[in-house]
Amino acid sequence: ASVSALAPQGLRLVRQFTNRLFAVGSGTERNTLYASDILDAEVWKSTNSIIVGGDDGEDIVAIQPFYDYEILVFKPNKIYLVTADPTATTAAGWTVRLLNDRIGCASGRSVNFVNKDVFFLANDGIRSVARSVADDFYIVGTPISEPVKNIIARINKNYVTLCNAAFYNNRYFLAIPLDTATTPNYILVYNALFNAFEGLWSIAASRMVITNFSSGFATNALKLAIGSPTSRVGHYLGYKDADTADATTDYQKFGSHYEIEFYNSGSTNANISMRRDTDGANVGIASSIDTRSSGGVTLPFTLPATLSAQTVKRVADSLRSYQKWRNMRMVVSAPSKKLSIRGILLAANPDTIEVQKNV
Repeated sequence: ASVSALAPQGLRLVRQFTNRLFAVGSGTERNTLYASDILDAEVWKSTNSIIVGGDDGEDIVAIQPFYDYEILVFKPNKIYLVTADPTATTAAGWTVRLLNDRIGCASGRSVNFVNKDVFFLANDGIRSVARSVADDFYIVGTPISEPVKNIIARINKNYVTLCNAAFYNNRYFLAIPLDTATTPNYILVYNALFNAFEGLWSIAASRMVITNFSSGFATNALKLAIGSPTSRVGHYLGYKDADTADATTDYQKFGSHYEIEFYNSGSTNANISMRRDTDGANVGIASSIDTRSSGGVTLPFTLPATLSAQTVKRVADSLRSYQKWRNMRMVVSAPSKKLSIRGILLAANPDTIEVQKNV
């Protein structure tokens, strides 16, 4: 077999797996999967390469190491499984298996191992590839993103290939360009422990990488680094120990909205204020609120009268225009008439992104 001292030119999608490097060619070799020698990344035998679905009319967009000696190969509308048996003297001993001929990957950088499955962004949402070890069965699951399909529908299809993802702290982070954005301007967060989406973060992320850079940080641990389109780098603070983290600066929140329920209340001129831990005085957020609700009768009333159930009056508004906070106290007051509050709800998004101090 011929041997080159250097890897073939134009390699892309390089991944390390089973003590060797795997990569995909470009140009006329864009559907060829190459492998280096075991424990020697400088030796690439021409016989250690295999064409994956070369006649299907699609190019490889991602490769993902899977179980044992298996590699998932993604195309826009197909998924293959390559078993690169290290005991085989050449790639002729490898096997190529078509897992799905209708579902593929819309963005190569969205592919990530999430616990025991592989997540990826398909044309119809976030899907996964799972393997049953017991019976050697593989399945491409139904869209995981069905509960947030309204958000998936907003992804700018012209720039879907710029989507990128990372798996960190038991969460799948997917950066997506929404609406008219030409670069990812939001991060969709999926909690793999609770099998639920945690939120949509308004954070621009051109790339997300797991790093262990300690410069500028007191804690030496793996961190999720987020690179923005403006060449700024931030870190998700999930690497910090909740028992030692500075709650004042590390775990602040941006307000989302509030909702206050009034029941059997009579005031027509109530005022709503908030006071965060950073405020020296109350901050007014609503005034002259009519807290009355329909139903019931009040004295004096004229007979005959119909007794009806008292309904709840709800007042809600956004908090997104206010600065971040850690603790908040709501203040509701009225200069006249009865004021009766049944419940107060506050919603916020965690501000867990820190701008890197030293790049």
